[in-house]
Formats: sequence, structure tokens, C-alpha cells
Amino acid sequence: MSEPLFVGIDLGTARVKVGIFDRQGHQHAMRIVPHAGLMTVERGEVTQDAAGWWHAVCKALRAVSAEVDVDRIAAIAVCGQGPTLVSTDARLHPRGLALTWMDKRATGEAAALGKQIGHSVDPGHYVAKALRLNHVDPDPRRRWYFQSWDYITARLSGVPHASSTWFEDELAASGLPRDHFPPYVAPGQPVGSLTEAAARSCGLRAGVPVVAGTNDGIASCIGAGLTERGDSVILGGTSGGFVLCWDPVPGAWAPPPGTYPEPPGRRYLGASISSSGLALDWLASLLGAHEYGALLDGAAAVPPGSDGLLLLPYIAGLFLPYTVDERAPLADPDARGVFFGLRASHSRSHLVRAVLEGVAFAVRQVYDGTVAQAGPPPATRTVGGQAHSALWNQIKADVLGITVLVPEVVEAGALGAACLAAAGSGHHKDMWEAARAMVRVADRLEPDPAAHDLYDRRYEEVFKPLYPQVKDLFPRLG
Repeated sequence: MSEPLFVGIDLGTARVKVGIFDRQGHQHAMRIVPHAGLMTVERGEVTQDAAGWWHAVCKALRAVSAEVDVDRIAAIAVCGQGPTLVSTDARLHPRGLALTWMDKRATGEAAALGKQIGHSVDPGHYVAKALRLNHVDPDPRRRWYFQSWDYITARLSGVPHASSTWFEDELAASGLPRDHFPPYVAPGQPVGSLTEAAARSCGLRAGVPVVAGTNDGIASCIGAGLTERGDSVILGGTSGGFVLCWDPVPGAWAPPPGTYPEPPGRRYLGASISSSGLALDWLASLLGAHEYGALLDGAAAVPPGSDGLLLLPYIAGLFLPYTVDERAPLADPDARGVFFGLRASHSRSHLVRAVLEGVAFAVRQVYDGTVAQAGPPPATRTVGGQAHSALWNQIKADVLGITVLVPEVVEAGALGAACLAAAGSGHHKDMWEAARAMVRVADRLEPDPAAHDLYDRRYEEVFKPLYPQVKDLFPRLG
């Protein structure tokens, strides 16, 4: 028998990443395909074309399927951005644009739900978004509400489902039809099999098992090998953040229990930041750069500290699980990005390095709050597109003052989805066994003491005080 292969699909905010891996996690193929970009029409509206996601997924699958024996493919799973809401008709065709995780317009609906159920509701979450969509566009052909990755999985299998639990109290208070929210299938469990129509579109054979996926951040934790207490990871995608695998800690920031898969007896503590790779994507677009290599090479020639230039990278708003007093979460949709300290002597390479450093400082905000609630890890891993950059990896080691480990496969979302596929098809006992077998560290970076001292002063003396100094000015910009 030929060694089985597993397809992992990672539907990110800007790109679709599709990888094919074996039981040991060796990568046999990988394709990264941009999909329809963000469409911001008015304040707070950040939408995408879900049909464009599907076309990009099919394009990437056709490309990787040409590199392997498709008869060896044993299962497929999908992870994706979220909370992003997709509505479809009964045939799974989108009804309008998807409301991405950055779309925060459902503030009124969230407030009304919160008043009914007695606790706060996130306006960026699914039920508040669905309620708003129903208010502004009561489409009679709307049949299903999906999360982004479940939409793609449903297109592959033809089976409507949800792989994270809906908040039933919110649903009941919303008055929306309960049967418009698909039934639950646990991540890593079989959903169905690849339909004939999907197989023709994707270049694969019909009948391949399709396994329920999960959020891309959680999949990246799995694909980074976070299975034991003290394992941790810096997530480096369009958004990003820091996650620590630890014992349950009362009051620590973590997904609601049961929402996403976590190792038995452990919790994934930490949170995402609103803009990470997004900041570099924005700057590259502004500079007309289509390849990042030259930008990063230029930034490497700039000394640590960017000659006094600093970026506050809140270009998509600000969410922090821990504020300065390490208690209440901070959500500020009015927050904006700030280049602080600009001088005539600064070049575009200074701007690029300031972005890399500013993102690392934002990661440290989450890191510091998380380890204060739990404990410091012995080292941390780094994954996502940013982990391809040795410079960015070293900056993160220097800013955090911790050893950074670079896995063999840094596209951890795709690998994590493949771990779910391997578990759901019975080739590993569960996703945790799959992660232990399929993840390996390829490189180790130690923090530079001098650079860490400089970054530590810059973080404490400038970066942390800057937002409180300017936060009241953001709303005045309109």
C-alpha cells in the first residue's frame, strides 16, 4: 500500500494555503494563492467575496494535485479565518458578501443581545453579525449561516455543518431560525466525502473523506505542535498573536470552553492581535512592492530600533486580552496606526523595519499578559508567513527575550488542518497524536542581549505609553 497523504487547506484573510503532507508531516506539495481582497465600503464594514475563496481553493487544489498521486490522498480538512460569517442559499451558494472578523458593525445587535442574556456579546461574533444581516437584508433565499472554513468544507462535501459550537443563549435571544445554523460536527471528525462536482473543480478524486476543521489560529497551534504544558507559539499571519498551552487558569484569556479543540486537560491561553502581517502588506502595497525579499533585505541593513522610528500597528483597531493592570480586556475599534518619530533621514527601509519591530512589540503585549497569568515558556515557536523571514524571527526573539524555534513547516494552519484530516480518517489516534508525529523543529534562534536591552527600553519607555497618550484623539479623526 502507498503511504497515505493528507490535504490541509488554510483559508486566510488574504491568501489560501493548500499543503499535502504524509503521516510524518513531510510536505509533498504547497500552493499559496491570493483570493479576493478586503472590500471596505464604509466605517466598520470589512467584507470579502466568499465565492472568490472557493475559486482560489479550487485553483490551489488543482495545482497541488498535479504534484502527487491523487489516489494516495486519504482525507481533506479546512481551517480558516474567523469569526467570519458567510450566508448561503440551500445549494450552498453565497448570498452576498462575507462579513469578516474585522467587521464590527453589529454593535447595536450585540448590545441588544447582551441586555437580553445578561452578559456582553462581541459585535464581531457570528450571531450578532447574522442578526444585523437579517435586519439590513432580510433575504428570503438565505438558508445557512457558516463560519468561513465550514463553508469551504460544505462546498467540498455537500454537507452543511458547524465545527464550533454556536452560543445557544445568543441564538435563542436573536429570534433567528435555529435551523439556519447547521448542526455540530466536532473538529477532526468525518463530515462526508468529496462530491463529484467538487472533485471536478479541484482536480481530486470523488469520495475522498472530508473532515471537520477549525479556526485557523487553533489549527496553527496544532500545526505548531502545541500539545503539552509550556508549548507556545507566535502566530504570524494577516493578524497574529501569541498562544500558550497551559493548565486551566481562572480568569486567563482563552476561547470559551468547548468552542475549539484543545489538548486534553489543557487550555490555549493568549489572544490574537488585529494587524500583524496586515501592516507589512499595507506598506508593501503603498510602496508598490510585489515581492517582499528586497524590502526585508533593506530592513536588515537598518539597526535595531530603526534609528528612532516606531510603529503603533493598530491599523485594524486594537484588542488586548490584558490591559496595563492585567485585568480587563481592552477593545478599541477606533484605534489606528501611528508612525512615531519620523525624520527626513528615514528611508523606506526604516519604515519596513519599524513595521517588523512594531508587530513584535504588539505580540509582546499579548505575551506579557499571558505569561503573567500562567508562567513563562522555556522557548516559543513561530509560524505563519512571517516565519519565512529570518530577520523577523530574530526581531521577535530579541523583543521577547526568549528562544524562538522555527518548525520545519511554518505554514502551520495547513499542517494543522492536515493533522485533523489524518485523525479523522483514522491514520492517527487523534489530532494530538498527529501533531506530535507531524511537527518538527528546524531552527533555533537565541535573543541577542544588546538588542533585547534596546528593545526592552523602547517597549517600556515609548511603545507602551504611546497608545494611552493618543487614544482619545483617534475618534476625532472621524
